[in-house]
Parts: sequence; C-alpha cells; structure tokens
Amino acid sequence: MPRHCEANDHPDPSAITKVEDAIEYINTIVASDDDALFRIRRMRKHQEDHEFQWYAGRVAIVEKHKKRRDWRIKLQSMLSLVGGDTSETPSEQQAIEDERRELNEYDKKVHNACIDLAKSMSLELAALRIPLFCNGISYESAETDLKLSGYRRQIIERLEEITSEGHAIV
Repeated sequence: MPRHCEANDHPDPSAITKVEDAIEYINTIVASDDDALFRIRRMRKHQEDHEFQWYAGRVAIVEKHKKRRDWRIKLQSMLSLVGGDTSETPSEQQAIEDERRELNEYDKKVHNACIDLAKSMSLELAALRIPLFCNGISYESAETDLKLSGYRRQIIERLEEITSEGHAIV
C-alpha cells in the first residue's frame, strides 16, 4: 500500500499506482466523502445531459434530411406531372453527399466535444484526489497510455457504482 498522508491515516492518493489499491481507496475514503460523491454525481449528470443533447442534435439532422428528401421527391413528382423541367432540382446523389457531409461535420464536432469533456472530467477527478487521476503519471508510450486508460476506466466504473448506490443523481 502507498505512503500515508501526514494529516490522517489515509494513503496518499497521488502515490497509489495499482488498480486494486485505488479501488480500496475509493471504497473506504471516497465512498464516505459526501462532497466528493455529490461532485461525481453532478459530473455524471453533466455528461448525461451532453450525451442527450448530442443524440438529439443528430436525430434532428437525420429528420431534417428525411423531410428534405420527401420534399425533393414530391417536387420532382409535381414537376414531372405538369411537364416541368426536373433537371434544375439537385440530384439525389448530390443530396446524399451533402447530407453525409453535414452528419460527418456534426459527428466531428461531437467527437471534439467528447474529448474536451473527458479532459475536463479527468481534471475534476484529479482535483477530487481520485487515485490514478491525481498522480501526474506521464505517458511514456502508447502501451503505457493504453494501460492507464484501462486502469482509469476501472476506477470510473467503480465511481459510477458507488454514486448509483442509494442516491439519485442530483
């Protein structure tokens, strides 16, 4: 087990480097800290709100595309009935490409927002002195980065478990 903090008998979370020790710290120290639990729940709520907004935004774009497609079909049908020139209406292929481009741009925007949110949440977890987030581990290689990400995922899963137990997200 890592070194202990001077002021109390708790291990120093910045010295914890093993997942098992980090989980033990979370189970004993973080789980009994009402302020930390409140902040973690608020972070989760904030994340869920963003995910809902991003999903709703994508659904709205898809619906808009469907309405445009229906309108184009109706317009071409009406023009052909009256002998009008349908060559001026956008081609179906061009419309599909435009729709795909719009969705790709939205997805990139959401991807970047997800990365920013993850960085922000990592900083918040570091401020809360959550092990493996507050120890300033440097990324020496892609393998280390991947291992640390996996370890942090385990920590986040445990935090989700303890913040779901008995209390609704505020």
